Amino acid sequence: MKSKMNISQIHVKAFEGNLLRNLIKSMRPAYWVKNTLVFTGLIFSFSLFQWKAIWLSMQAFLLFCMASSWVYLFNDLRDIKEDRWHPVKRFRPLASGDLSPKAAQGAMGILLVASLWGGFILSSSFGIVIGIYLLLNLLYSLGLRRIVILDAVIVSVSLALRAVAGAIVVDMAVSIWLVLCTLSLGLFLSFGKRWYESEILEEMAWNHRKSLKGYTKRMLFYLLVVTGVSSITIYTLYTMAPDVVERFNTLYLPLTVPFVIFGIFRYLYLARHSEDVGNPVQLLIKDRPQIINSMLWVISVCLIIYGNRPHL
Repeated sequence: MKSKMNISQIHVKAFEGNLLRNLIKSMRPAYWVKNTLVFTGLIFSFSLFQWKAIWLSMQAFLLFCMASSWVYLFNDLRDIKEDRWHPVKRFRPLASGDLSPKAAQGAMGILLVASLWGGFILSSSFGIVIGIYLLLNLLYSLGLRRIVILDAVIVSVSLALRAVAGAIVVDMAVSIWLVLCTLSLGLFLSFGKRWYESEILEEMAWNHRKSLKGYTKRMLFYLLVVTGVSSITIYTLYTMAPDVVERFNTLYLPLTVPFVIFGIFRYLYLARHSEDVGNPVQLLIKDRPQIINSMLWVISVCLIIYGNRPHL
């Protein structure tokens, strides 16, 4: 009797372990790197060495991880049939059947309440941004993603909201430059992802993403190039803008432009030679040159901004 109970307990623990593992996998921890955009406010508000600001930014990051995980679970529930057509996404827990829809729905309820409740406790303005992010992605999943161009715009706005939220939580004025830089970068990454999907899925691409039916490969490639160039241009103009020079009291921010140029060109290169361009996030955590380049950009920005502020 005792041995039977032990065997049943082992089966229960194994089931719970698999459930938790598949649930976490569906929440896409690797994608949480997008949420590091909330730390831009911490860096550019001269708050990098203030423990209170660091703690607030860490809370903002955690709350956006919860909110974005809710979005990923909701999308996977909506896209079970479409994901089964995809050569990579068909292995996701919901699409493959390793995770039940009921378990995903239960987790979604917890994540939704926690992210909204925690967001408004942190700051009413931050809570509103979290709410807008969730609503925008809900509308995206329910139909806006089928509209050509608008689908990529919504994804880029979602990225910009993360940066805006990071500025709000440390009481930094939201700069138009911050919004423009993140929007242009978001469009660049979004069109790159769609271009890749149209390449690997070919005539079946629209079965996976309906908006791809309205794109052509040539159109997506041109959009990718245009948004890449605009991202470099906007960031370059930002580093030389008179108000930015005055705010940071330095003329050296343009020295960080080469890192942005390399990052954009590296992505374009990988769009032709890598299997991970369909997931732009993977380029940040797998491609070594891109990782080193991102780190060098962060270090150089911090050195330039804080280098002439000895009181910090």
